[in-house]
Amino acid sequence: MTIKRTISLMLAALTFIAMLVSCKGGEETAVVTTAADTTSAIEVETELQPYVDKIDYNGASFFIQAAFSQTYNKLMFADEETGDVFYDELYSRTLMTEEYFNIDMGYNCELQEVELIPAVNASIMAGDNKYQLVLSNNMRGNTALVTQHMILDWNTISTVDFSHVYWNSSVTENLTVSGKNFFAKSSYALPTYSLVAFNKGMAEEYNFGNLYDLVREGGWTLDSMTDMSKVITRDIDGDGDFDINDAYGICIMADHPVNSFRAGCEIPLTKVNDEGMLMPAVNNERMITMLEKIYDIIVTRKLAWTYPWKAVLTEDMYIPMDSGRVLFFFQQLTWMTNLRECETDYGLIPYPKFDEAQETYHIDDYGKLLTVPVTVPDPNMVGNVCEMLGYFSYINVAPAYYESLFNQKVCRDEESIEMLQLCADGLLYDPGMTFFGLDGALQAFMYFPCNMVNQKNNNFSSFYASKEEQAIKQIQDFYIAIEG
Repeated sequence: MTIKRTISLMLAALTFIAMLVSCKGGEETAVVTTAADTTSAIEVETELQPYVDKIDYNGASFFIQAAFSQTYNKLMFADEETGDVFYDELYSRTLMTEEYFNIDMGYNCELQEVELIPAVNASIMAGDNKYQLVLSNNMRGNTALVTQHMILDWNTISTVDFSHVYWNSSVTENLTVSGKNFFAKSSYALPTYSLVAFNKGMAEEYNFGNLYDLVREGGWTLDSMTDMSKVITRDIDGDGDFDINDAYGICIMADHPVNSFRAGCEIPLTKVNDEGMLMPAVNNERMITMLEKIYDIIVTRKLAWTYPWKAVLTEDMYIPMDSGRVLFFFQQLTWMTNLRECETDYGLIPYPKFDEAQETYHIDDYGKLLTVPVTVPDPNMVGNVCEMLGYFSYINVAPAYYESLFNQKVCRDEESIEMLQLCADGLLYDPGMTFFGLDGALQAFMYFPCNMVNQKNNNFSSFYASKEEQAIKQIQDFYIAIEG
């Protein structure tokens, strides 16, 4: 298949980023020819042949189960063409895959997160082959999926080749346990991560310089964020009480966006020891220093307005970007679509680094992972379908998604596109988060930053000491169950 698109320089960048997001590594690359005049249209030609031959599965059912998500499922499923380029590509992906294999595809994403794993287990126990593919949360329920032997090792599916460009090699490399890959990710499951919107007008008014250049030069750190936030934060009404009506350097949800500072500062939850086993990796000076700085920013100095997690956020909870009273706004990329009507000009940048010595900007991917129930009668058929879902997503869906971010004014300048590329380059897949994110002592370690802020207690060393033995046993039991 040869696909030719005539697009502007901006959309060429979007396409390039979509490819970066799909996978790091792989042999295939897009051939991009650019014109000297950057304001004119250029032609981008992508040649990539499907690796899977057409197979007639005689109308077999291929059902995908996911949990409800107000925002993320909009990146995965579309029931009809709407005229929106991205959603039309989602819909076309299903039709093309159905036609390629003569299958009947369906999906359900109405279950709540806590209902997903029990539903998968019930289907396995019944042997009803209800689900051919399950999209799991990157941090919820995965311990049970693995230790209760609900899902296949992708390495046993011979029709899957993770060297293909649309598979995410970071997932297969970092989430391998005991030589097994229970989770996979391709362009089919777009990433979603937290990042920072900043008020351009305020940055200029207070002479903070070009924040994009600050990022490029490696100077966007916890300390530089703190210094700018000190200048912005003030008690506007003079009542001596900092509330939602005052000005802050930062506005952030006191939940996973606060927890994401750990990933941004390159601090993994777990590391592999000399015996090849995961072990807790957060009890160190880097973690303690990061926590002290976040505590100082949010609790001690009150440089940030925080608000709790809610399934649906309303503007009486947070300080809007167009209020002119917040410089940095932290949220997930999927949520940033809410800024499309924002009249204040803003830009997007990654999470700050721990310090300038840290080479790369990092962040966790909160998107979905692909899993295959152990009871599917034809795993190779599932592998073939997943290959083509990844292929069509890489060619059509991912570029359309990033194009839609620009068209919907989520990304308002070329620099923001460049910053998304930085985020994509630095996506982390931490086995501690994936396997234990909402389970036991390791969950407590992962959620310590936001709990610290909410409970105003930053004594991490004693907290870790009280949980270390439990965390180690949790991991040991996990390995025993895998081998059992």
